[in-house]
Parts: sequence; C-alpha cells; structure tokens
Amino acid sequence: MHENKIELLVAQGKECIIDYSDKVVKASFLPLVSVPLVHSLCVAMLTELDKIFDVESAEGEKFSNIALGVLATPFMLVPVWGAIAAKAYVETVGKSYLKALVEMSEKSAFDA
Repeated sequence: MHENKIELLVAQGKECIIDYSDKVVKASFLPLVSVPLVHSLCVAMLTELDKIFDVESAEGEKFSNIALGVLATPFMLVPVWGAIAAKAYVETVGKSYLKALVEMSEKSAFDA
C-alpha cells in the first residue's frame, strides 16, 4: 500500500475515533444504562475502522480490547466520571486498533 494512502487511512481512522469518542460522552450520562451502549459503540467503531482499511477484523487485537473493556466498566458506572472513563476507553481501544491496522497494512504492502 502506498505511503500516501496509508496516511489518508490513518487520518480517516483518527476522525472515526474522535467521532465515536464524542458519541460515547453523550451516551454515558446514565451510568448503568449506558455501559452496554458504550461497548456497542466501541464495537461499531472497530467495525468502521475495518471498513476504512478494507480488511477483516484483527481478531487478536479484539481480544485485548475486550479485556480492557472489562477493566474499564466499573469506572464507567461512576456518575459524571463515567463519561471520562468511557471516552478514555474508546479512545484507547481505537488508537490501539488503528495502530494494529496500520502495521497490518504496511506489512501487506511490504509483502506485495
């Protein structure tokens, strides 16, 4: 994959992460109700990142993100602070997954 194309995909990926982080903040003001919504928005973000990079999901990376979600959930239950925790969770997962997608794209470009 050409370097400029990867840069364009990274920019689109970062915009996607910002968009979903903002959605999560808005959705996380009712702590108990919002936890499933936050996790579903995170999964939707990962799916959108897959579409941006036109790849199947990076399964190994998703397992580590599930573990992070389990750790972050109790913090999302705290009123007001839960929105901060939810945003940090989604941003962390998004950035980690974006990094994995970039590495995968660079490797496939190198192998081609």
